[in-house]
Amino acid sequence: MAWAKNRRVGCAVQKCDSGTMVVCLYGTGNVAKENVYEIGEPCSGCAEGTYCEDALCVMNCQKQKKK
Repeated sequence: MAWAKNRRVGCAVQKCDSGTMVVCLYGTGNVAKENVYEIGEPCSGCAEGTYCEDALCVMNCQKQKKK
């Protein structure tokens, strides 16, 4: 789970005989005792340079690579 203000997250999955391990590293934005989500219309608070996809704000990776 990621907070609404997270901008980056990376996860890895490792399958083992005893089960599956999932580990994620979150960028800044996850703050204890803050709401995980923001109430409102989906994508109404998307930052400049992002677009709405499946009701989530998504960064345009092509633009990010050019910077």
